[in-house]
Amino acid sequence: MEITYEITPDDLFRYSKESAKEISIYVYNGVFMGVLLALFVFGDILLAVYAAFKNDGSIRVDSPNILPRAGIALVIWIIYYAGLMTMGKWSFRRSAKKATGENGLYCEHTIQLTDDGFTETTHVNRNIISWKAVQHIKETANYIVITLRLTSRYLIPKSAFSNPDDIRTFVETVEKYVLDANPPLESNVTASFN
Repeated sequence: MEITYEITPDDLFRYSKESAKEISIYVYNGVFMGVLLALFVFGDILLAVYAAFKNDGSIRVDSPNILPRAGIALVIWIIYYAGLMTMGKWSFRRSAKKATGENGLYCEHTIQLTDDGFTETTHVNRNIISWKAVQHIKETANYIVITLRLTSRYLIPKSAFSNPDDIRTFVETVEKYVLDANPPLESNVTASFN
């Protein structure tokens, strides 16, 4: 079985958006920002309590008002997060555009499946990968991703296939080869309890 496709910087950008949902760093970033916002609000509450005790239990006009300060904290949080995401996208696109040329990534690729592994060929390189080196294959909304153990991924746009049946056949074929090359471990240990 053989498939030919082309990878562009837009493919990498789209795939990174699809796979970002799986990356825990984004979850940690969101949690960090949520904690930061909560600390802003908690600090404002402490200031209001302090001001109330300082003024004999009454909150006066000169006491800190929680709502405007919390609103300012929320605006700061939104600006920071939007800026962080915008800078990340800009940086990725800039580095992707610089990487164009004779690099073996942004060009036409051909993947050929054999019983021993698969061969990926471009105009500048040829990689021969054993099925034992393949960790798994998965589908995203727009791509098929073959992940190698401890190294890299091969990204194949679904648009390279003529129909959904070809996609399913390709994925099932790779899964079978990977399973045949890496059979599940059998347990030879038996336990007896007296």
